[in-house]
Amino acid sequence: MSTTVLRTAFVAAFAPGVVGACDRGPTDLADLDPVVLVETARAEDWPADAKNIVGHRLEMDSLFLDVTYSGGCETHVFRLIVSSVFAESFPVQTWAVLAHDGRDDPCDAIVGETLAFDLTPIRDAYRAAYGGGPGELLLHIEGLADAVHYVF
Repeated sequence: MSTTVLRTAFVAAFAPGVVGACDRGPTDLADLDPVVLVETARAEDWPADAKNIVGHRLEMDSLFLDVTYSGGCETHVFRLIVSSVFAESFPVQTWAVLAHDGRDDPCDAIVGETLAFDLTPIRDAYRAAYGGGPGELLLHIEGLADAVHYVF
């Protein structure tokens, strides 16, 4: 029988825009940094308008997600909501959701976009929990088939 141990990084130092002790998402994603660390990244706590993650790539500390969604008349807002709780395995793992606020866009065009996210807040949370130096983790993003293997 295997045991999974969870370690939580101190969230307040890395996500000052997160409100409330219960991790409920704010009403306006635009007020938050692109990467938001919370204790538990649950999709139901954040705006979840339809989107498809159709590809991704990692370049050093930058994650690029290729997404499609319906719209074209309004500016859509995306934020990567990442759990600051790490599953102690090798490599360490954490989970995330891509929050999407379509701003009640009435248009129906299929829009393709590449989103860029700076993963250094995740790296910093990892180092706060495990100490400095190199590290690696698997980032599981809801809607993405494969975990992102982040080495820093």
